[in-house]
Parts: sequence; structure tokens; C-alpha cells
Amino acid sequence: MLFDRDFLPAKPIDVNVQHELEKSVKVLLLLSPDFLKSQWCDMEARLAVQMCYDPNFKLKIIPVLVRGLNVDSNLPPFLKPFRYIDAQKESDCPAKINEAFYQIGNTANLINIFSNFFKP
Repeated sequence: MLFDRDFLPAKPIDVNVQHELEKSVKVLLLLSPDFLKSQWCDMEARLAVQMCYDPNFKLKIIPVLVRGLNVDSNLPPFLKPFRYIDAQKESDCPAKINEAFYQIGNTANLINIFSNFFKP
């Protein structure tokens, strides 16, 4: 979701976030120290986790460790049950993300979208 594109004016940000998550089928969480410090990222991730366990939604979560996190000590407990992709160690992270998206349902090819993001 993008603030400028997806959020409706005159509605609180948290209401907009919830509305967009309710329309989503997959959520990619790019985990970093900055992600963990952000109240908004925490709120969005917690809401996504709640929704993925709710049978009324078909939301799937794909966490990706992008930098500087030790899973054992840094990852919040509510995210520990999810299998993650470690972009710090994965030789072809875009392909892994693409594979994860296809395993949990059909979607557009994501390799080109994320190729530049994960270049060293």
C-alpha cells in the first residue's frame, strides 16, 4: 500500500491501513532495525498477523530479513512463528520471494520488481 495512492483523505491512517490490508491477499514485510523501531510498521505487522489467522481473510505473510537483524534476539515474538527469507544470506533473494508468492497463490512475477532492491 502506498500512502499517496491508497489512503483516503479525511480518514485516520490506522483506518486506511486496516482497509488496505483487508483488500490484500499477501503482505511482504521487509524487516530491518528501522522496521522494528517504527510504530507504524509494528501496527501494520501486528494487524497483518491477526488477519492471517482470521478465517474471514486469506492474508498470507512473507517476512524478509533485509539487514542487521538477529532473528533470535531482535525479531518480535509475534513474527517468530513465520518462516522468513534471509536476504542477508540468500544468493537469489528475488527468486525466493517470487517462489514464496507462488507457493501461497498465483501472482505476477516479482523477480524484476525486487531485483534492484536486493543488489549488494
